[in-house]
Amino acid sequence: MKIDGKITGAIFRNPEVEAGISYLENEGVVEISLKAHKDSNSTNTFVLSHSCAKRLVEQIRLALSF
Repeated sequence: MKIDGKITGAIFRNPEVEAGISYLENEGVVEISLKAHKDSNSTNTFVLSHSCAKRLVEQIRLALSF
């Protein structure tokens, strides 16, 4: 969400990544766990297919390049 052209929302500062295999689909996946702080009890976890993770990396690289 943007307010007055500025990005707002939860700020995640502590990522953890683990690669593995999907239990149901037998495909490579990446689990990304994000916390606002390393000592936080609240974790947001996302599981991405390898192709989705690669697209995300490309988009993040583009966003960080300017």
